Order: sequence, then C-alpha cells, then structure tokens
Amino acid sequence: MGDEVEVSIPETKEQPEKKPLVKVSRPDQSSFNKELEQRQKQIDEWTAKFERIKERLASKSQGKGEHSEAQKAIRQKLEDIRAEKNRIQKEKDALSAQSKEASDMLTKLITAATDLRKRLSFQTEELIDAEIRKLEFQHSTTSMSLADEKRLMGDIQKLVASKPLISQYKEHNDAIGKQKEVVNALNAQFKVSNNKWKAVRDLETEQVNKLKELAAQRENTTSEVPQLLQEKEAAKKQLDEHYAAMRKLKEEHRNAERAFLAYQRELEKLKREQRRQEWLAKEDERKARQAEREAEEAMRIPWEEEMILCDQLVAYLERLLPKEESTEEKPAAAPVAADGFAVLVNKKNREENFYFAPKKGGKKQEQKQQAGKKAPASKPLHHSLDVLAHFSLIGLVPPTTTANVSASIDEVKAKKEFYKTAPRPEKKGRTAKKAEEGAAESAETQVAAQSVESKSEVAEADKEVPTEITSSA
Repeated sequence: MGDEVEVSIPETKEQPEKKPLVKVSRPDQSSFNKELEQRQKQIDEWTAKFERIKERLASKSQGKGEHSEAQKAIRQKLEDIRAEKNRIQKEKDALSAQSKEASDMLTKLITAATDLRKRLSFQTEELIDAEIRKLEFQHSTTSMSLADEKRLMGDIQKLVASKPLISQYKEHNDAIGKQKEVVNALNAQFKVSNNKWKAVRDLETEQVNKLKELAAQRENTTSEVPQLLQEKEAAKKQLDEHYAAMRKLKEEHRNAERAFLAYQRELEKLKREQRRQEWLAKEDERKARQAEREAEEAMRIPWEEEMILCDQLVAYLERLLPKEESTEEKPAAAPVAADGFAVLVNKKNREENFYFAPKKGGKKQEQKQQAGKKAPASKPLHHSLDVLAHFSLIGLVPPTTTANVSASIDEVKAKKEFYKTAPRPEKKGRTAKKAEEGAAESAETQVAAQSVESKSEVAEADKEVPTEITSSA
C-alpha cells in the first residue's frame, strides 16, 4: 500500500507542481470473509450459551405467575386495610382534638365558678336574706359607735350586692355539668375508635407476615436465580464485545474500500488531466495549422475556382452552339475540354478531333456566309450530372435547347465578371456549409428535373435529326 505511482502530464504554464500519488491496494476480500466467519462462529457459540441460561431461568421461574397473583392479592388487601387504618386514625385525631377542646372549656368553667365561690359568703339567696335580717336586727337593738354602724351597713350592702352572683354561680355549675357530659361522651367515642384502630393494625400485621412468608417460599425456589442472572449478564457482555469487534472489522474493511475507491478516482482524474493536456497540445497544433491555412487563403485570389469554372462552362457551351453560329472552321467530333467536358456531334464525325481556330476572311466575309445560310432549328439538350452540379455551384441554370446556349454563355461570362469584383467570401462554419450543400443539392435536383422534362423532346428530335449533343465528365 506504500507504492507511489506517477502519471506523466504535459507541463503547462498554469499547471501546479506534480505530486506523487500513493498507491492504495485493493482490500483482501477473502481474508476479510474468513475473519468475519470466525467472528460469526464465536457469536453463534455465545448466543447458544445465552439461550441455555435463559431456559434455565425460565424453568426456575415456574410458579412465578401464581406467586405474583397471590402477592398481588395480599398487597391489595393490605392497601385496603391501611386505607381503613388511616381513616380511623383521622377519626381518632378529630375526636382527640374535640375532647381536648371540650376539656379546655370545662377547665375554664370550673375556674370561673371557683372565682365566684370565693366572692360569695353564702351559697343561696335565703341564707343571704337571713344574714341581712340578722344584721338589721342587731342594728336596731344594739347601740354602737358610728364606725361600727358604718361597718355594719357596709356588710348589709355587700350581702345585697352578692345576690346576682348567686345566679351566675348557679349558671356556671349547670354549664360545668353539661360540659362534663360532653367530655365524657367524646372520651367514650375516642375509646371506641382507638379499639377499631388497634383491630385494623392487627390485620395489617397479619397481612405483612403473609407477604414475608410468601417471599420466603419464593426465595427457596429461586435460590439459583442470582447466579444464573450473573451468568446471563456475562454472556450478554461477551456477545456485545463480539458484535462490537465485528462492527469494527466491517468498518475497517469499508474504510479500506473507500480509500481504494478514492485512489481509483484520483488516478482516473490524473489520467483525464493527462488526456486533457494532450488534447490541448493537439488543439494548439490544430489552431496553428488553421492559422497557416487562413494565411494561405488570404493570399489566394478570391473566387478563383468559380472563375475557372466559368471559363470551363463557357468553353463547354461554345461547343454546343449550332454549326452556323460556331466560331470553328470545321465541325469537330467529341473534343475534350479542359475540365473533362466532351461534346457528341454527328455520328459520322465523332472520331474526328478538332480545335478552335479563328475564321478567315474577316467580319464581312462571315456576314456574307451567314446571310446565305438558313437559321438552324432549335434542338433540345441534356447534360450530365457533373455539368448540372457545376451550373448549380455558380447559381445558374444550364440551357435546355440550342437556342438558349448563347444567352447562357452571356450569363456565365457576366457571372465571371461579378466574381472578379465580388468581395472575399466569409469563412463558414460546419452548419453553414451543410446548409449550403443542401441548397446546392436542391438546386441540382431542380435542374435535373428540368432536364428530365426535355428528355421526351430529345427522343422525338433524335428520330428526325441524327446529331445528338451530350457531355461527359
């Protein structure tokens, strides 16, 4: 995994310094599967042990449902008893508070009655009246000093003033009797409530003892459960450790795969960069060649090929002129033009070659010769596909009869003159070239259609005239 792989990239001005790419080997899938299988085997062993411990715990837990139901019933009864106990306790607390309040009231009444009794010398009004009569008799029958008399009169007034206290004292004694009855009744109720509370407390103690007995019985049947629980926890811990080790193993393998894929992506990236740099270098060369071609094109005469084509078409059309209009001295048979054009004339003269030559005798002699001749009849023409294509390239239509040859020659010459003064053509892209080629094909198809229409006329003319005019490229 520590090898270094260098990918050569053409150097450019903007290219940073090349860094070596550390090779990352593909993770060993077989060793990973083997180790994973070993880990899974250990997990299966500990899982089986864990299940055996669970089965033993389940066997020790037989009767747990009945125990739980009995325990639940006792607890429910205990809750009801405690609720009743709490209710009686609240009743006791209320009776205790009322009894205390009544006792306090009784104490106050007794204290008030005691104070009144201390202020009274006699307990009833009859005794007070008897004492007053006694003092009055003493005052009327006995001579005494003024001080004794005043003291005696004061005693009589006190006795008269104490009569209302007698009624108050009597009322206090009645209230004390009633309050004692209230206190005694509350104490009796408290005693009854206290007896009820003790009975409920005994029931509570009985239920608590039943719970303890039930727990002791369950403890005797589940004495091995703590040990089994410890073994179960230990087995679970081992399983968790093995699962954690398996997760770690898978994570390390995934990380190794990610590192390998990242290395593959980086290597592919470097290769793409290398191909891009090579393409850029080739693109620079192409641009240089394009610049050279453009320079050469700028030095060429514009429309040179079109003007040469016009000259060739003029020569071709001049060969199609009737004999009376031709500038040749003798009829010729199938001369070959400069661009591969050929003219077929009368069959008996097809093997004879001729060249264009100026006529003798001058203009006047030519006029005399033409005056003595009759105007030739117009004959239909048909052209080869190359001729049609050449006319289409310069945007003209070839003549369909011999009568139109002279006019067609003038059009081709005028087109050549146009090319001499026309501006240099603009450089066209691929799309424009395809459009131009499509237009040329459509024009060629149109001309070919016109030529086909004249084939019937040519067939009829061949029956009458032995001479056939054609061209071959």
